[in-house]
Amino acid sequence: MQLNTNYDDLYRQIKNIEEHFLDCTNANSSAAYYGTYLNLVQFYYRATYQNPFNPKINRNKYVKFAGLQQLNSISHKRLEHFIQNQTDHLSFISSSFFDFVDVVEDFGDSDYYNSIFWKSSPIISDFEIQDILSSFFRDCCPEMQELFDSFLEQKKFYMLPQSELFSGRDGCTLYNPVENESNVFFSSRIHSLRLLSLIVHELSHVEDFSDYFQKASSINVCLYQMRSPFCEVPAFYNQFHLYEYLLKNDIYKDAVMVELMSEFNGLIDFMDDLLLFSVFSSNELRKRSNFISREKILADVLEQGEENDFFEFDESGLVNENISLDDSIPYSYGPLLAIAMMDDEALYRKFSMIRGDYFDKDKLSSIGLSQEDVSQKVMKKCDDFLGKYL
Repeated sequence: MQLNTNYDDLYRQIKNIEEHFLDCTNANSSAAYYGTYLNLVQFYYRATYQNPFNPKINRNKYVKFAGLQQLNSISHKRLEHFIQNQTDHLSFISSSFFDFVDVVEDFGDSDYYNSIFWKSSPIISDFEIQDILSSFFRDCCPEMQELFDSFLEQKKFYMLPQSELFSGRDGCTLYNPVENESNVFFSSRIHSLRLLSLIVHELSHVEDFSDYFQKASSINVCLYQMRSPFCEVPAFYNQFHLYEYLLKNDIYKDAVMVELMSEFNGLIDFMDDLLLFSVFSSNELRKRSNFISREKILADVLEQGEENDFFEFDESGLVNENISLDDSIPYSYGPLLAIAMMDDEALYRKFSMIRGDYFDKDKLSSIGLSQEDVSQKVMKKCDDFLGKYL
C-alpha cells in the first residue's frame, strides 16, 4: 500500500489549530489544543525537516502556560490514581498473568510452533490486502469498510517519519480535536500480514474516537486518548477478530499464528511491567520520570524486604531496560480485555458504555468483567486459539 509522504494536510491542520488558540477559554481546552498542536508540529518537522511552529503562538500566554500546566496536571492525576489503586492493579493483572504465561510458553515449545516460526513471512499484494480487508469488514465490522475507503481516497495513510523518536513504532493514530480528525501513520518497513493487522488496529482507533465524540466533547475525546487505560481495547478487539477470521478461513494460517504469538508475548511483557509498577514504592514513582529501569524497581522492592503473595522475583532473568507506566497500563488492559470480550458482543457493547479515563475495578465487575471473569474468559479464548496445537 502506497503511504502518503505529502504532509501538506498536516500543515493545514497545524495552521487551523493556531487560529483556534484564542478560542481556548479553559484549561482543558488549552491542554488539548496545545498538546495536539505540539504533536502535529513534531510529526511534521520529523517528516519534512521544516519547523512550522509559529513563534507568535507563544504570545498567547494563557494557551501556552495553562495548557502545559493542565497537561502536567493530567499526568499527575493519572499517576496518583494509579498509586491509589496499586493493589487493585496487582490483583487484577496477576489473576490472569501466570496461567496466560503458562499457555503461551507451552505453545511456544510445541512442535507445531517451532516448525512455523522460521518460515518466511508471506508476501501479500496490495490488491490481496484490500480484498482480505473487504471480506473481513463485511463479515465482522461493516462500518469500517467506508472508513477504510475514505482513508485510501483521501490519502490519509501517512508514512511514519524516519526518526529515532518513532523507531519503536510500526503505526500510530494522532487525533486532532479541533476538527474531530484522525491521522494514521505506518512505518515503511512493515508489509503484508503485519500491515494488514495494523490497518485494522489503527482504523479501530479512528472509529473509537469518532464514536466517543458522539457523547463527549472534542476536548474529552483528546483527554480519553491521552490518559485512558482502555483506549487500546477497541483496536485490539478488532485486531484479534481479524486473526480469528483469517484462521477460520485458512488464510495464511501459519503466519497468523506467528503474528498472534508476537502479540501475546508483547502482552506478557507489558503485564509484567505493570506488575512491577504495582509493587514499586509510591514515593519513588512520584519522584521519577515516566521511564524507570527494571533494575531500579527490583532493587527497591527487594530493599523493602516485603514478602509478596503474588509472585517471586528472579534476578537472574531480569533484563535491565527502562519501562514506562504510561505504556504498560493501556497495553496491558487493552489486549487483555479485548481477548476476554471476543466471544461476547453484548459484553463489549456494555464495556463501550462505561469506558472512561481511569481504571475502575468495581465498574468493570458490574458488567461481568471482574478479575475472575476476565481470567476465565481469557483462558477459554487462549484455548480456542492455541489449544488445538498443544
